[in-house]
Amino acid sequence: MPKYPYDDFVEITDLSDMELLYQKEKNISKMLTFDANELAVIKKMAMADERLQTCSMFSALATLVWEAEARSKFKEPLPKNYFCNLVTTTCCLTTAGELAELPISYTVKHIRKACGLVDGDYVWSRMDYIDLYRPSLTSTGIPVISSWTCLAYGCSNFEWGDPTQFGCRDLSRAFCLLQPEGGKGIAVTLALPESGMNTFQKLINEV
Repeated sequence: MPKYPYDDFVEITDLSDMELLYQKEKNISKMLTFDANELAVIKKMAMADERLQTCSMFSALATLVWEAEARSKFKEPLPKNYFCNLVTTTCCLTTAGELAELPISYTVKHIRKACGLVDGDYVWSRMDYIDLYRPSLTSTGIPVISSWTCLAYGCSNFEWGDPTQFGCRDLSRAFCLLQPEGGKGIAVTLALPESGMNTFQKLINEV
């Protein structure tokens, strides 16, 4: 039986007509790259009010755009040569007003708390929840932010040579993907309505 509430299945009332926004505007996909120095600046911003002692790269970037890689969370490790997509989602809820008005550290704490829930029990319980309640897996107003920075890209050799590229076939709306870029950098691939993408680009330019 499920043990957790799973906030990502909460049905949110579309008070801001987000669904209409997706219907009216073109969905824009864009990739932005952040080198080690830029990532350090973003993390420093997240800790500027001294409410946080540490801040992960994922939490810092996720605060700018608002699924944790699950392999290491299982008590019984998966087989050494097991290769597949093993991901789950976790969720934090807040209001747009709180995101806009409160310091970045507030958002980082929410994200860290949500990521901290994920372990083997959480994943198995989530599967039970989906099997029992059959919830909708999408909801207006909930962006999905996924990090692939821990995936072993270079180890997936199927006897026809090393991979030359990894990525998504397509990006759905309100989706953000973090991938390694050039050693210590991060590539952020984002899909948003045109007005949302313009706002995000403006925020990045201010960093």
